[in-house]
Amino acid sequence: MPETKHVVAALIRKGDRIFATQRGYGEIKGGWEFPGGKLLEGETSRQALVREIREELAVEISVGRLYEVIDYDYPDFHLHMECFFCTLIRGEIELKEHMDARWLTREELDGVDWLPADLTLIDRLKREGFAIRNLIFDVGHVLLQYRWVEMFMDYGLSEKDSRRIGEEMFSNPIWTDKFDRGIWSPERMVEEYAGYLPAEDVTYIKKFMIDAKMMRGEDRTEIWEAIRLLKEKGYRTYILSNYSEYLFKLHTDGAPFMDFMDGVVVSYEPKVIKPEREIYDYLMDKYDLRFEECIFFDDRLENIEKGHELGMDGVWVTSRKMLADTLESLLVSCENSQPIMKEKQ
Repeated sequence: MPETKHVVAALIRKGDRIFATQRGYGEIKGGWEFPGGKLLEGETSRQALVREIREELAVEISVGRLYEVIDYDYPDFHLHMECFFCTLIRGEIELKEHMDARWLTREELDGVDWLPADLTLIDRLKREGFAIRNLIFDVGHVLLQYRWVEMFMDYGLSEKDSRRIGEEMFSNPIWTDKFDRGIWSPERMVEEYAGYLPAEDVTYIKKFMIDAKMMRGEDRTEIWEAIRLLKEKGYRTYILSNYSEYLFKLHTDGAPFMDFMDGVVVSYEPKVIKPEREIYDYLMDKYDLRFEECIFFDDRLENIEKGHELGMDGVWVTSRKMLADTLESLLVSCENSQPIMKEKQ
């Protein structure tokens, strides 16, 4: 019985183009493929793909949704290949193992000589398309950063007590289930906290609610400018966020990024919250979007994973710099499909 090789492949997208590489070694040298490679013992498919792309192309990627699983019989082995949509998040592509590479449009997919296993993907990609048209952003820790610890410290509390009270407030399920969902007012939230927290803590929470506009931290101007430029390049931009009406209006008042959003869905309006499916569907229906044409930027992995389930790629935002690098990568022009870099000597 032939050996089965379990491999992963990256369908790296940028705008209306997808990244293809020309194999630089082995019996099938010269054929075109989507970059990737074998899993090592103990690796998940996503971990393997991040490692392989780092080794082959010297860049960091965010691995999105599983697009297709290919089973193909070569003469000497059976190939089991998991193909994931991916987004570049850092670095400039450098060909470590491949002879050549191109960013291809949908119309250019037939312009290279694909390896047999990869060829099975091409008909689907041509039929369904793969262009990214819409960028969807969470607000907290994505478009905005917060200074809630500093706020409590402004009241004279230690950093330890500031973090403790903040955790008491934000980590309680009622924060998302009642406040972000648009069911309870700030006053009702304070009443609920008063039912089980020490009176002194409730006093600080009440002050916090009154002064809540001060929770907004340093402006992420480089993020906002990158989004503005991406919109100029033709991307449509949207907000999808869990937020109470009271805090959302305070925190986004005067924020420049609001001026170049094509649409906004905040949980208090439909009274559903991420990662519930209904809020994603609400955004798609309200603005006539398609999941497969979107990339979603969120700081919570469970929200990204729900998007994957629905057919939407996502980038798990782990830091301000990581987000800035990813948006910068999207801005890099890929205006033609000519070779982008020869194999490193």
